[in-house]
Amino acid sequence: MWLGGAILFALLNAYLFTSVATLKLPGIAANRDQIVAILINAFPAVFGPVSKSANEIYDYQLGWGLWIALLGGTVGAIIWRRAFSFALLLAVVGALLLLLPLPHVNRWLWHVLPQAVCDLTFLWPMQRLYVLLAALATFLGYVTCADFIAARRWLRWPLGLKLATGLLWSAFEAGAFLQRGQACTTTEESAGLSHLPQNRILTRYAYNPFPAVPAYFSHGYVDPVWENRLLRPNSFQELTSNYRVAIGPNAVVRSAGEITAIRGGPQSSLYLLIGALSPDPGRSYALEFEFAEPELSGLLIVAGATVARNYYLPDSGAGMPFAHFPASFGSRPSDKHAFSLLSSALQTEPLLVHFATTTLLDRNTIPFGRYSLKEYDPSRLPIVVESWMPYRARVTAPARAWLETPRLFISGYRATINDRSAPVARAPDGLVMVQVDAGESRVILSYPGPLSLRGAYYLSLLGWIALAVVLIHRLFQSWWPAVSFKAPGAAQ
Repeated sequence: MWLGGAILFALLNAYLFTSVATLKLPGIAANRDQIVAILINAFPAVFGPVSKSANEIYDYQLGWGLWIALLGGTVGAIIWRRAFSFALLLAVVGALLLLLPLPHVNRWLWHVLPQAVCDLTFLWPMQRLYVLLAALATFLGYVTCADFIAARRWLRWPLGLKLATGLLWSAFEAGAFLQRGQACTTTEESAGLSHLPQNRILTRYAYNPFPAVPAYFSHGYVDPVWENRLLRPNSFQELTSNYRVAIGPNAVVRSAGEITAIRGGPQSSLYLLIGALSPDPGRSYALEFEFAEPELSGLLIVAGATVARNYYLPDSGAGMPFAHFPASFGSRPSDKHAFSLLSSALQTEPLLVHFATTTLLDRNTIPFGRYSLKEYDPSRLPIVVESWMPYRARVTAPARAWLETPRLFISGYRATINDRSAPVARAPDGLVMVQVDAGESRVILSYPGPLSLRGAYYLSLLGWIALAVVLIHRLFQSWWPAVSFKAPGAAQ
């Protein structure tokens, strides 16, 4: 039975494990002493109610009802001494020894465990192990005590009352998490605005597993169309890019001027920069800045009916590990000084541009610099992206070059140029690049994945189909009454 369960588990999860292995992500070694220190800091509060803020480390806990179920299951396993119950009990004891800071024992265990186990649990093992312990407690309590309770009807009412009390208490405890969730939740209007295509951001969590983020990364909105470049074949220096063309001499300046930041009030940290931007719907714009004080720190805010942008200054990609120098939007010399604007309003949309300082300045006005609102034609960019999945683009290259896409490189990508197979390589910034010739090319970049990944996918698919067939067959047998057929003339 154990072997069959292990084979079934491996079969159903073959694609999951193979896909993670295919990424070849670098490991992040968890500090064992820090793990132990966190467990000590959470003890003994893990046995008490959750915090009012529902945001403390000890809020990762088992709960009183499950502790009672665990205690009952442990007693039952010791009294009735069933092999399966003992196996469950050993797993429970192992989890408890890792979670409860017993002097010397807990620290010793975390230092003898393989580093891979520490890395899987990372610095907060309770958020992984308490979930497993909850399942073990429930299952152990059931398999050891179900028969005992069924044979003693008088136990049903007190245990039912205990279960109802536990559920009510859990519901009460969950209220703190619901309140925290409501406090952190934006309004429906604000959420809808942030999820419009022209405002949707890729958070750092999309890049955290990778060793470094590409130069274009920003905590604000990044236009994926702008992050397509042509690189020189040998030096990998930029030959041209969509960003350079979008803000270049062919772009039409719709408005421009000096910016004087005006404070909103004596104790306010919010300054008004521009109050007269009016992009037309459906047109593509670039808002470019020349910063008078490049090191001024704060948040640049662009707000409108269908536009919502927030960029940290001086560096909107601050705090992330870059492979090379960051080139996201910011006010430093190496940064991009422009970002794209696109309005999906039904008519001309007024935009307000503010700057919120991180510290209260003693100035009511700040010479912020200059701005230019430029309109460009997306169809005249050197790389016109026609679709993202698969990546299809029409490329116009002035010379033989590498087309650098915004996609992070992993093994398994394939490309065609004008219906002919083309080489795919990793760019110096960790992105996927495809070699193109001078002139016009039609590029298709897809990800069929390596053979091992495709094989694991079909193996898991067949496993899940087989499991579904078996379950449906058994349900059919349990729901449909058995019918026996007798041959004519058989004895009655």
